[in-house]
Amino acid sequence: MISAGMDAFMGDSRVERATVLLRLSTENKAAIESAAAALGKSVTTFLTEAALTRARQIKRRSPARGAHGGVPTFFRACCHEAAQGGNGYGGAAWHLANSIGSQMPDDLEVQEWAKLVDELIELIDNDDEQGVWDWFKHHYPKCMALVPSRRREQFVDGVRRAREDGRLEV
Repeated sequence: MISAGMDAFMGDSRVERATVLLRLSTENKAAIESAAAALGKSVTTFLTEAALTRARQIKRRSPARGAHGGVPTFFRACCHEAAQGGNGYGGAAWHLANSIGSQMPDDLEVQEWAKLVDELIELIDNDDEQGVWDWFKHHYPKCMALVPSRRREQFVDGVRRAREDGRLEV
């Protein structure tokens, strides 16, 4: 386990201190220690700089065109239930797919969104599980951040059920 003090990077003793603990394999720990040593930095400084650099990159990124900007409350609730061992992520996916017409990205016209939904339907009809997953990750990134990748099959099954039920409409 490596402990990295976030205040170490700031170099200011007046900064409130926080601790981050990382659980790593022995191999990953050795790789991080080696990289830090190669740069002449402590592991704490190396990890803090890397994490802050990545955080700044993500913050600067502008949202992709055609991406929904939020997480509907119903979807958040369904994912919370799934995470607690409830109905699984298939139910959350079904509900999101069911509301695809009302949960359209703000930067698209209805006709553009309809074409993209047609592309989704084609992916479903072709049993392209990865394509369906990627479509949702692109168009609903904040929603998909709540769905563990190991639950991809459950999620795609829920989308498929919505398609079978005739619920994918704009």
